[in-house]
Amino acid sequence: ADKVLDAAFAYAAAIRHSGPVARVTSELVELAALGFKFEEKGAELSRAQGVATGLRHFPPAEVLSGPALHSADDPATLSSFLEALDPARAFAQHVSKRYEADAVAALGGEKEAEDEQERSKEAATGAEVAQAATAATGANSGGGGVTALGEWRREAWYGTKYRVAALSEADLARWSDIPARAAAAEALEPALAMPEPNPFVPSDFAIRAPDDGAPPPHPPPAPTRLLSAHEDKTGQAGGINLWHKMDRVFRKPRLAVYTQLKSAGAYASAEASVYANLFTKLLQDELSPYAYHAEVAEVSYSLYNTARGLALKVAGYSHKLPVLLERIVERAA
Repeated sequence: ADKVLDAAFAYAAAIRHSGPVARVTSELVELAALGFKFEEKGAELSRAQGVATGLRHFPPAEVLSGPALHSADDPATLSSFLEALDPARAFAQHVSKRYEADAVAALGGEKEAEDEQERSKEAATGAEVAQAATAATGANSGGGGVTALGEWRREAWYGTKYRVAALSEADLARWSDIPARAAAAEALEPALAMPEPNPFVPSDFAIRAPDDGAPPPHPPPAPTRLLSAHEDKTGQAGGINLWHKMDRVFRKPRLAVYTQLKSAGAYASAEASVYANLFTKLLQDELSPYAYHAEVAEVSYSLYNTARGLALKVAGYSHKLPVLLERIVERAA
């Protein structure tokens, strides 16, 4: 837990030390604008609820764009958010079985818990947790607390054992040393730093479907088979079926690729099925650094094993979707 907190506050200090980064801010503004411009139609009820909530924070003219768009021309607000990354404001929650023996020794076992719950449920309002949190906040700010810290307590409804303690002054002093923590972030392996430019941000939004003004056919035509399993480019019998369907209805610069890799061996036995599932998990872990940037830019993938083999779906803005697909294939090879 200490290592996790050290790393978290080191990264927060590095961000505060560098201040707002124009490149990152511009990228976020651009992605938000793209998401708003090409937003897919959702449920009417959800839209109505969003508009009703937005009217509490935005004027009617901005009730749709306000929650979705960002502004790069407000450094004061960005700086205020960075300044809020202060260890003195932190509330760290640590859940671990290693405290169970101490908690049981202080509060007793399950029978005592049941008796106590019955006595306290009617009066329970959650005030104990709020009071304990106030105590920790008061201790961190030098104002003192209203209850003793570190005492084991039992939550009234589920009997969960917990205690609240103030962060130590030594830890707060160390985490609050911004230059030292920023240097510590760079020294970590791997180093904590601002992300590289997102390679999946699209710039080509051309619509491939012809715009002849005619209404889309109804019902929509069936997909076109471009390549048959017995008619590949070499003229040899192959194992590929390729289908394509052009979107003429929604006219968005998006693409979806569905791939099924058929293999009888993937489900030939329980062991083979486990291996196939393990392969997908390991590949997903290998792709995590790329998948994060892709998802931020609304390009995503899903990979899973089936009774017939492996299934892969890649979807998102058509301009950068091939980049993610190529990287998935490279890592899978």
